[in-house]
Amino acid sequence: MPEKSTGLENYRYCLSSPPLLDFLPHLVTQEELRQISQNIELSQLPLPGYNHRLGLWYEQLWIEIIKQYRAWELLAHNHQVIENKQTCGAIDFLVADHDSQQVIHFEIAIKFYLHFFENGWQGWLGPDPKDQLSKKVARLLNHQLPMGFHPQIQKMKARYPKYRFSQKLILQGRLFEAGTKPSDGIWMRNSQLTYQERHAFKPVERQYWLTPHLAPEAVLPETISKTTMIYGRGQQIMLTPECWPFL
Repeated sequence: MPEKSTGLENYRYCLSSPPLLDFLPHLVTQEELRQISQNIELSQLPLPGYNHRLGLWYEQLWIEIIKQYRAWELLAHNHQVIENKQTCGAIDFLVADHDSQQVIHFEIAIKFYLHFFENGWQGWLGPDPKDQLSKKVARLLNHQLPMGFHPQIQKMKARYPKYRFSQKLILQGRLFEAGTKPSDGIWMRNSQLTYQERHAFKPVERQYWLTPHLAPEAVLPETISKTTMIYGRGQQIMLTPECWPFL
């Protein structure tokens, strides 16, 4: 598990990293992130136990940020909407902001995508190619954000009837373009690394994907079976097996 200092760097990432896409509605701005950062004490934030699902680890970081922010009250987290004994969706966070007198529905996500072919958003695939940027955006806009207006969610807002309802989207991560030589922000096949280049980079475990510069030193193996982040020379690269994305 990352040490305390690494945990603080993860919090700093959450509060400074730009949005993965800058044209989606309801995006939290850099200025809003700075405001949050100025109203919490990072050194007082605990380091959540690491979860091997990066999205859940990222969610735990935001739980602690929300709890620490002086004007916020966490009303709900990962609240499921159930109809006829079936779950039809869930929201990430519902927060009362007592300074601005609003109840905020937050949806958050951390995502890494590789540009595989020219086809709009459909050409961006995750390390697990079943994860596609086009599908993620569609789900955010057509399912997750609308879920905030479900009567079961709006009922929780009723605790503060004079507060207005708003929504915020935090979508962070990185997009990697295709390349054949090591360069920051590209992805390449494992076989494209030369012997010298291979020894200049270290593999980065998922718990360090937000802070690859802090990942412990490790030897990059000759072969890999899954898409792996590597870091060296100040460069962050995604390295794929030869068969990716046809796994």
